[in-house]
Amino acid sequence: MNEQDRVRNERLLDDYRQAVCAMLEADGFRRIENSSPKHAAIIIEEMIGHAKHSFCAVAQRMNPEVWSPCVIDALTKAVKGGSVAVSLLVVTPEALTHLEGIDPELRSHIRRAAHPENIGINLAVMDDKAVRLEYDVANDRATFCVNEAELASLAQAKFDALYKAGTAI
Repeated sequence: MNEQDRVRNERLLDDYRQAVCAMLEADGFRRIENSSPKHAAIIIEEMIGHAKHSFCAVAQRMNPEVWSPCVIDALTKAVKGGSVAVSLLVVTPEALTHLEGIDPELRSHIRRAAHPENIGINLAVMDDKAVRLEYDVANDRATFCVNEAELASLAQAKFDALYKAGTAI
C-alpha cells in the first residue's frame, strides 16, 4: 500500500470512529451493519470508552485485528478506573493465546465459556445503551445498535448466564 492509500485509509477509519461516537452520544435508535475487523475494533473500543456502568463481551477467537492493543488497553483502563464493570467471556482455546501477558487485574475479569460448542456469536453490550452482535463470525458480519434498551437488556441477560457458567482463565 502506498503512502497516499495509507493516509486515505486512516482518514476513512477516523471518519468511521467519529460516526460511531456520534451514534453513542445521540438520542434515538441508530443501527449500522459492520463486516470489517477494523470497524469492529473501533466500535468495541468506543463502547468501552463511552461506558458509564458496564461493558461485557463474548469473543470467539479474540481476533487480533479486533482485540487490538488499543482495545486491550481500553479494557485495562476501564478495569483499573473502577467505575465500569468489565466482563469478558472467551470461547475458543485460541482466544487464550491472545491474552497472554495481559494485566492480571484485567485477567480476573475474563472467563472461559463452559460450553463453547453452544456459542456461535460474538457479542458486546455497553450499559443499557449499545449492542454489537456478530451473527456471522466466519464472515465478520455484525450489526451495531444504540438506544435499544430492550435489546441491550436481553443481550446482557444472555451474557450473564454464559459468564456465570464459565470458568476463570
